[in-house]
Amino acid sequence: MEILTKDPWHRFREKISNKNKILFVASPFITSKGANQIIETFEYHGSHGNKKFEFKLLLNCSKINIITSVEPIINPVNKLKEKFGQKLEIRSNSRLHAKLFLSDGIAMYGSSNLTSGGFFMNKELNTLTKSKKSRTILKEWFDDIWSTSDDLSISHLENLFNECKEERIKYHDWYANLRSPIYHLAGDSYKKLQEICQKDKLSKIDLDRILSERKSDPNEQNKNTQDKINFLKRLGFLRETLNNEEVEYIPIHNIRDILDPKELLYEILCEDNRIINEGLNKICEYDELGEECKIETLKGDFEDTEALTGARNWLKHLNYINESPTKPTIIAPTQLGRNARAKQ
Repeated sequence: MEILTKDPWHRFREKISNKNKILFVASPFITSKGANQIIETFEYHGSHGNKKFEFKLLLNCSKINIITSVEPIINPVNKLKEKFGQKLEIRSNSRLHAKLFLSDGIAMYGSSNLTSGGFFMNKELNTLTKSKKSRTILKEWFDDIWSTSDDLSISHLENLFNECKEERIKYHDWYANLRSPIYHLAGDSYKKLQEICQKDKLSKIDLDRILSERKSDPNEQNKNTQDKINFLKRLGFLRETLNNEEVEYIPIHNIRDILDPKELLYEILCEDNRIINEGLNKICEYDELGEECKIETLKGDFEDTEALTGARNWLKHLNYINESPTKPTIIAPTQLGRNARAKQ
């Protein structure tokens, strides 16, 4: 057994036999650069020309992964299909998180996806093993998940991609990314939500530690963290209290039920995002007509006035709208808000 802290694919390909007959891969994400590594390796060994060669690829093509993937998953899948043809079988499992690369006589498992980030750029940790016992256990694990996964044809994958096309565009636009529901379900953001929900209460220091991101400007980092706290408070996921003059944050009791499955949280975030966008649209429409937008008039356009109040506060927090100090019942969009609306 060998622990790999860098260049995992190079170490794996060095151990592949010229006579290998199988390649079983479990990788939630895949990119063209990752697919190219597979193609180059097996062209070198000549395995793809072996009539008995068997290539099984297990992905996680959930809606969330299709939207958040660095490139359309269809691209690398097409590359592999063109090279390996009928020898390649593809399935998808929406609960797949593990990564495994299994061939004759060698297996690698750990944190690396079938991507350039997973192979070369990220700080990954993988295990390489030639043990027959370990490989048998890993193959049984793979076969078990494979048997309960969904067949994935190119046409089906294209349909999935087309269904998510607009959401992918919004997600991958930097500006929309700041408020996208998917942003809060992907990678580190979702892990941070999970960590928060495990606590009975948190101090401001606790939340700063969980939510902080590395920023060169400390003021920008503090603002970024506070933005996230405000976001969770507005959704009702956190309640702020005072204990001996110290601020504490209490996660709501059912947040754990909301986080799993992700689809329920996604629906909540989508509805929240819809109200924010509709509120901004209405305010901008009054502005374009040269009319004053009164808070009471705006409330008449929405059934859920409480949700509208939360959206209004968030739009103010983002500096998308102003409420006149001389006319507190009047709302107007800022230039930032007009720009945001134009990008919707």
